[in-house]
Amino acid sequence: MRVKFKSNQLTQRAGPSGDGRMGADPAAVLAAMVEASSKLGIDLVDMWGTLEALTFRFGSQVNYVRGIDQISKSNSQANERVAELSQIALSNTNEADRVLSESKDGLAESLVNIGNLATWVAKTSSDLVALKGELSMVTQAVASIDQIAQQTHILALNARIEAVRAGRYGASFAVIANSIRELADETIRMAASMDVKIQSANVTISAIEGSAIAARSDAAETEDSTHKIREVIDSVADAISIVDASVSEISEAAETSRRGAVDLASALDSVVVEIDASSGDLGAIKEVSSNLLDQVEGLLQLGNTAGITTVDTTIINLALATAAQMQQVMEAAIGAGTISESDFFDENYLPIDGTSPPQHMTRFVRFTDENFTPIQERVLEVDKRIVFCAGVDRNGYLPTHNLKFSKPQGNDPVWNAANCRNRRIFNDRTGLSAGRNREKYLLQTYRRDMGGGRYVLMKDVSAPIFINGRHFGGVRIGYSA
Repeated sequence: MRVKFKSNQLTQRAGPSGDGRMGADPAAVLAAMVEASSKLGIDLVDMWGTLEALTFRFGSQVNYVRGIDQISKSNSQANERVAELSQIALSNTNEADRVLSESKDGLAESLVNIGNLATWVAKTSSDLVALKGELSMVTQAVASIDQIAQQTHILALNARIEAVRAGRYGASFAVIANSIRELADETIRMAASMDVKIQSANVTISAIEGSAIAARSDAAETEDSTHKIREVIDSVADAISIVDASVSEISEAAETSRRGAVDLASALDSVVVEIDASSGDLGAIKEVSSNLLDQVEGLLQLGNTAGITTVDTTIINLALATAAQMQQVMEAAIGAGTISESDFFDENYLPIDGTSPPQHMTRFVRFTDENFTPIQERVLEVDKRIVFCAGVDRNGYLPTHNLKFSKPQGNDPVWNAANCRNRRIFNDRTGLSAGRNREKYLLQTYRRDMGGGRYVLMKDVSAPIFINGRHFGGVRIGYSA
């Protein structure tokens, strides 16, 4: 940044030097340098804040790209797995197709066998019916034989009776009659035996006939079921053929996707490398700007210790006086036994439940609420540029703030960040430096975070507070830049 100085700020007419040149007023030059350094510091803080926000966003983008890179690599691995599974599925479908083809051949052979069986069962059933008819005719013939035998038996019995009556003349005829009767009796017995066997055979044939009829029905149903099974297998085979084609397409698509994912991952790796390099460059620029800001603030420190009056002199003196007053109040309380020295150095920051941003309590908060509040409120009335005045400990913990920044927290964290700034730890660069500064004073320029992405350019003058020679922290006065 180029700083232009007005000539009447830097020069005054020279005395009788004889050269006619204008002589520079050292005090005016120094004051102008301090003012220019102050403006430069403000611009540097603004630039540093912009770089910080840019670094944050760049870091987020790096994380996003890395996340995409990881997703891409995961997708690549998933695609490789899909391709592998597709090959396995393709192999399985080919095997299923082969098995189904064999099953179809086996079913065709089974259908022929089942058809032959059904034909044989039907023929057997017909033969059994014919056999049953022939057995019926045999039964009738046996019945006729039995009837004839019965009649022969009666005739032989009558002939014997007549032979007996004839006496000796009928003796030979009686023998013949007895033989005929015995033959008739034997025929009757054989006919009865044949009838029993024929009836038994008839029962067996009837049972076989019933089984044959059932077998014929079962064979027909089996043949029908086998036809249906073949139809199902044909449908499954067709479906598997379609699946086979689809799996082949999936396999090809997965391989194409895998190659694309590999190429994308390679490209993203290159992008990540470039982004990392850019992020490193951005971090280096931020560090340079931070160092430059430190140097500018050092110049401001030197300028304000040169015994001249600057725009910051009033605030610096006010900070020194306020720090001395707070130190006096704290040491007096320790002397009176109101509070112990160890209480002021309590670093057990107890979180207050339900606060956002988080607030904390320590053993000295009650004391600072009662004793720092009137001192800090009076400072606000000294200069209209002053925005806040607050005592902090060496860790940046701010127990008691101005009343306008000490409202009870609500449900909105953004509102809380701007209006509920007491009981909080400000351990950022400015807050921590102010709390740990042991020099006479420290002048800083910074962007005050008001929450919700809103920042205010501020100057911060801090003066250290010592309790019986022990460094407690400091008082901070923030004012408009």
